[in-house]
Amino acid sequence: ARHVFTGEKVAVKVIDKTKLDALATGHLFQEVRCMKLVQHPNIVRLYEVIDTQTKLYLILELGDGGDMFDYIMKHEEGLNEDLAKKY
Repeated sequence: ARHVFTGEKVAVKVIDKTKLDALATGHLFQEVRCMKLVQHPNIVRLYEVIDTQTKLYLILELGDGGDMFDYIMKHEEGLNEDLAKKY
């Protein structure tokens, strides 16, 4: 997707709230509140939250560098400290 105001590519995470119990819903909204506060160059940024009756849409910075888990799984020896700092 593209961010309407900036034009940059973004990721959209869609969460179906109807499949969550009350505890999971509470944890979800607590995590969203924390994500709004975090601004760090190595952490995907949360731009916007759209909350509807049944869905929660998280508009996130697109991390197009790949998935860290996949990278680690491809390198059995793991990551040395200097390389890990880049992630």
